[in-house]
Amino acid sequence: MKTLVAFRIVFNLVFVTIPWTITAWLLWLWNIVFNSWLNRGWAEGNLWLLGNTAFATSQTLATLPLVGEFEFYLRRMFFFRVGSLLSAIFYNFTYFFMLADWFYNIYGLTDEKIEKLGALDMLMNMFFIYNSILHSGIVIVNNVIIFKEIELEFYQLVKGSMSEDYALSVDLAYESLNEDLWLLNPVLVFDVIFFYFTGYHSIDLIEDNPEDRGMYIINQINK
Repeated sequence: MKTLVAFRIVFNLVFVTIPWTITAWLLWLWNIVFNSWLNRGWAEGNLWLLGNTAFATSQTLATLPLVGEFEFYLRRMFFFRVGSLLSAIFYNFTYFFMLADWFYNIYGLTDEKIEKLGALDMLMNMFFIYNSILHSGIVIVNNVIIFKEIELEFYQLVKGSMSEDYALSVDLAYESLNEDLWLLNPVLVFDVIFFYFTGYHSIDLIEDNPEDRGMYIINQINK
C-alpha cells in the first residue's frame, strides 16, 4: 500500500504538479510582461489592472499546493481555499457573462445599427476585447481551482482513495476553526486561559471526565 501511495505521489508530481506549475508561471508572467511593457507600467497605476494582477498572483499561488495536493494546505487553509474558490467562480461567471453579452450584441447588430456606430463605440469594443485577452490567463487559473476542488470532493490522487478528508466540508471547517483559528473562537480562548491557570479544561466543569473527576461540579457538590 505504501508503494502504491508513493507511486501516486510521484505520478502527481511529475505529470500534474510540475507541468501545471510551469503553465501557471507562464500565465502569470504573461500578465506581468503585458502590463509592465505594453501597458507601460499598468497604465501608470491603473487600479483595475493592478487589482487583476494582484488577484492573478494570489490565485496562481493558491493553485500550486492545491494541484499538488499538499496536505498542510488542504487541511490547514480551509477558509483561504473557500475564498479562492468563491472568487474564482464569481470572476469567471462575470467574465463569461460579459463576453457572451458582447458576442450577442455584436452579432445581433443590423446593417442599420452598424452604420450608426461611431468612433467611441469602436474604441469601447476594442478596449473590451483587449482586456478580455489580457486577463484570459486568470480565467484559466480559476478553472483549474474550480475543477480541482470538485475533484477533491470525490477523489484525491495522492491518497488514492474515495475518502473526503480533503474535501471542503463542515467538518473540515470546524477542524480548521478549532485548530488554526482558535483565537477567533471566544469559547476556545476562554478554555486556553482556564487551562493555563487551573490545569483543567473548562468543559470538565460540566462533563464528567474520568481523568479529571475533581473539577466536575456535581462531584464537588457531593463531597
